[in-house]
Amino acid sequence: MRAEITKSGEITIVRLEGQISFDAIFPFRDHCVNKLKGSKVVFDLGQLSFVGSTGITSFFEIIKDVLEGKL
Repeated sequence: MRAEITKSGEITIVRLEGQISFDAIFPFRDHCVNKLKGSKVVFDLGQLSFVGSTGITSFFEIIKDVLEGKL
């Protein structure tokens, strides 16, 4: 998985490419913890080619943590 982060005004845009897999989700979560706390974030999933069930579950847990301010 590749993630590209850009800013558009107050919005942080995270564009994901490739595959969300169990192996890739933990480094991605760590990056979210360090870079997205308190940000308004849009996740662009348009370039993902594959998302396994474990990867997507973990991805939504990260989003939930961002929304609840747990990061």
